[in-house]
Amino acid sequence: MPETLLSPSNILLFGRVLEDLVIRTQPKDKAGSKGGEGGSLGTSGQLEQQLRSEGAAFARIYGYGQNGLYHVLPRPALFLVHGQGEPASRVHSGLGREGGGDQTQGIPMPLDDLRVWSYDKADYSIRMNMQSGTVEQLLQGGSRSRSRRGMSMRGMSINNNSTKE
Repeated sequence: MPETLLSPSNILLFGRVLEDLVIRTQPKDKAGSKGGEGGSLGTSGQLEQQLRSEGAAFARIYGYGQNGLYHVLPRPALFLVHGQGEPASRVHSGLGREGGGDQTQGIPMPLDDLRVWSYDKADYSIRMNMQSGTVEQLLQGGSRSRSRRGMSMRGMSINNNSTKE
């Protein structure tokens, strides 16, 4: 990506388009969205425009580039992107690694099929965090070892399931 006066405002998203997730939008009614006579409920409808724009798709993003540094996301997340993106191999070599170290650490290899999308840091988008597990684990926030204590303070704990005899 070329260096320009606005480059410090750019964020580069590195990932792959999900082929099995398709965006389907409903046609707008005569009054706009669900807002009735006044139009849409939001003030500007930016997210709706992003979803409806041609080439909109969701990609699994592994990391991002900002101010010349590559940052690895703790867990990949799904982001709304537009178009097929640029080949990451062309862009990634120009980025340093946050904190130094191996520049390819945390990046899915090979870079051949990894893509990059450029957005302004003030753009609106959608992020979806993916998690899998049993229904029970997902409902409990993914934690298997949930504490059963109702209250805990220094030197004392009160259990919800305890009964005094």
